[in-house]
Amino acid sequence: MKFILILLANLNLLDACITHFGILGGHISEANLIMYSIYEIHPFLFLFVKTMLSIFLIVLIFLIRLPVSKIIQSLFICSHCFVRLCLFPPWLLDYTNFILMEETNVYENMPQMQPAIF
Repeated sequence: MKFILILLANLNLLDACITHFGILGGHISEANLIMYSIYEIHPFLFLFVKTMLSIFLIVLIFLIRLPVSKIIQSLFICSHCFVRLCLFPPWLLDYTNFILMEETNVYENMPQMQPAIF
C-alpha cells in the first residue's frame, strides 16, 4: 500500500508538470474545474497545491497504519481506476472525435488559456 501511495504522489507531480507546460504551450486545457480555477488565479498556486497534495499522500504513510490486506489493496486500485475512468471520458471522446474527424476543431468551445506573465 505504501508503494501505491508513493506512486500516486509521483504521478500527481508528473501530472502537475505536464499540465503546466501543456497549458503554457497552448496544447491542453485543465479538465478539472477546481484546478482550472486555481490555475487561473496563478500558475504557481496550481503547482503549489498539486505539490502539497503529493506531500500529504507521503505524510499519510507515516501518520496512519495502512492496511496490508490484499482485498483492501485491490479495492483501492479498483476505486482509483473507476474514478479516473469516470472523470476522463470527455477527453477520450474528444480525442477519438479528433482522430475520426480530423478537419473539425474539437477544442473550439473550450476557453483559451493565456500564458502567465511572470
